[in-house]
Amino acid sequence: MCCDIPVGRRLFLYNTVCEIILHDYTGDAGAVLGACEMTARHVQDMLNAYDPESELGRMNRLHRPGVPYAVSAELYTLLRRMDRFSARCQGAYDATVRPLVELWDFTAPQPAIPSRRAIRAAMERCGYSRVRYDDGTQTLTFSEPGMSIDAGGVGKGYAAGCVAECLHHAGIRSASINFGGELYLLGAYPSAEGSGLWPVAVQKPGAARGVKAGRILLAQDLAVASSGSYDRFFRIDGETYCHILDPRTGWPVPAGMEGVTVVCGDPVLAELLSTAIFVLGREDGAALALAHGAQCLFADSNGEICITELPQPLFRTAN
Repeated sequence: MCCDIPVGRRLFLYNTVCEIILHDYTGDAGAVLGACEMTARHVQDMLNAYDPESELGRMNRLHRPGVPYAVSAELYTLLRRMDRFSARCQGAYDATVRPLVELWDFTAPQPAIPSRRAIRAAMERCGYSRVRYDDGTQTLTFSEPGMSIDAGGVGKGYAAGCVAECLHHAGIRSASINFGGELYLLGAYPSAEGSGLWPVAVQKPGAARGVKAGRILLAQDLAVASSGSYDRFFRIDGETYCHILDPRTGWPVPAGMEGVTVVCGDPVLAELLSTAIFVLGREDGAALALAHGAQCLFADSNGEICITELPQPLFRTAN
């Protein structure tokens, strides 16, 4: 039986609210959503770096310098992809930055600026070039003690992609996946006017959550990921320090661009790009997006929007 009444499921995963909504489907929607939930929880159980018993947590805890460490084919494939992207963006994205993230600790009740000496010491335990991958044995070899990998920059996007595959195999024709603001839009949006375009609101940087800078309309089968300085930050002596660190310097990205939204067909790539583009800045970030066939939107606290160009645009602003 075909049904066009939306049905969904809300979960709390990856320390955020996640939602899957089926818009056009046949069969047992509950069974499909249950399978999607299992898939999403599997990804969390594999990638949660803060769980010492997750597969990633075990690797971070048990690996030894110079000794190859074997992981599952699924985890290896994702980590290898993250590593290759780090090389392509000259380290603007780097999953080995976790020692620096822990040092800055933006979740502390009273965050503080670490000493330059502490930052230099943490950077000795960071750097994608300090991890060697062996595709034949699917092992990682870390060159330094205390190194660790954090997949937080791609975890929600990877989970969204896995859930999208689950929906596709179940024959779902239209669905939206929203994992903490990282989106994947499957099929055409069942709008009354029949355009099939998905409406997506863009957060206004510096404003309260829910205040929008604008709205865009997207074609089907696209992912959306955003990065911004407005989400987590602290201020000391008039200076603002945002939670997104530049792995190349060990310091938060300087004030300037406040938010970027990336649109492309791959949810993992969208998350990787959104982080790297925010670190690189508007000009170099736009070039990186173009090189990967992605389109991005830059927004500032004044509500001004700048959209990069593609020969075949993936979205347009709504009137």
